[in-house]
Amino acid sequence: MPELLRDFSSLNTTFLCRVAGSYNANDVVAFLKERGGEVRVTKEVIKAAAGNTGSGKEVMALLLEQRGGEVEVTEEVVAAAAGNTRSGKEVMALLLKH
Repeated sequence: MPELLRDFSSLNTTFLCRVAGSYNANDVVAFLKERGGEVRVTKEVIKAAAGNTGSGKEVMALLLEQRGGEVEVTEEVVAAAAGNTRSGKEVMALLLKH
């Protein structure tokens, strides 16, 4: 892969991390439809989704449904879910099912 394309892939993954942590599931769906093939769902993306107090449950469910094979549940992800005061329990339940 040319270096320039690798840079875009990294930027798209960084942006997905920001979207997963700050926005609703519809925004994540739109981003994955447009750029899904160019991004990896990293532990940082999953951690951001787990800590998303606005729509963490929905975003996590979407990521697990669409990219479950890429989802790595780490101690940091569990800690982010535990710190999510609005939907942390639901996020934790989704992670346990995974």
